[in-house]
Amino acid sequence: MQTVNEFIALLQYKLNGITNQNEIRQFGFLLMNCLRGYSFTEFHTYKEEQLTDQEIIFLDSAILRLQNQEPIQHITGQTEFMGLIFRTDKRALIPRPETEELVHLIINDFSDQISNILDVGTGTGCIPISLKKNWPKANVETWDLSDDAISLAKENAELNHVEIIFSKTDVLTSPPVLRKYDLVVSNPPYVTNSEKKVMDNNVLNYEPHLALFVEDGEPLLFYDAISTLGAKALLPGGYIYFEINEKFGKEVCQLLDAKNYKKTIVIKDLSGKDRFVKAVWPG
Repeated sequence: MQTVNEFIALLQYKLNGITNQNEIRQFGFLLMNCLRGYSFTEFHTYKEEQLTDQEIIFLDSAILRLQNQEPIQHITGQTEFMGLIFRTDKRALIPRPETEELVHLIINDFSDQISNILDVGTGTGCIPISLKKNWPKANVETWDLSDDAISLAKENAELNHVEIIFSKTDVLTSPPVLRKYDLVVSNPPYVTNSEKKVMDNNVLNYEPHLALFVEDGEPLLFYDAISTLGAKALLPGGYIYFEINEKFGKEVCQLLDAKNYKKTIVIKDLSGKDRFVKAVWPG
């Protein structure tokens, strides 16, 4: 039989040179949290507990997958975002800490209940579900072109006990606006194809490229389409929020200014990089 501590030692040996020791320890914690629901304290307290045969089979498979640089979130099948649990797999992009910062930014900007919200590009559903949790009375609608992403986001809405309006919609086709919103938010594809060469294999080989990449010649493709939509869909005084490529903060602001948005501003993330843009639709 193998103990939790012996598994961690094996994990450190097998992943040595693939990633750093801090991340390896985090992998160990996440795997035991997935299997046994261990808190961080319990993970350190119960290291001499013996693993079952089924747990060992799962963990041996997890090591092989980690050696192939598969994301830990795909192995455990879940991740935490805004204190909520979201299912994660190859159907949608794994939620990033920067996107959690975006949700915090929106929530902190509004002291009152928001009534009508549109999220463009739902992915796992982390943005609309988190906003709905914060504003239970809000009408929250989310669009995505991917059937896979919508199916995963629906599972996450059910998991987190919220009602969201889902729509398979391609924002690039200038879809009709059927209602008005107080808030439009999007974390659209913004990584240029030329940036692929500096990205890790755990992203390139396991996450949907549809949710990540844009052509080098059209880095603002989705910002253009969504801001045009916002001009039609936002109520007077309504806000638009974007997560952006750090290289294009100025350009996104200029795009919004040209479409008559007001109070356009770039906001840095916790790493000090230009990461978000917000603006007001004057109506």
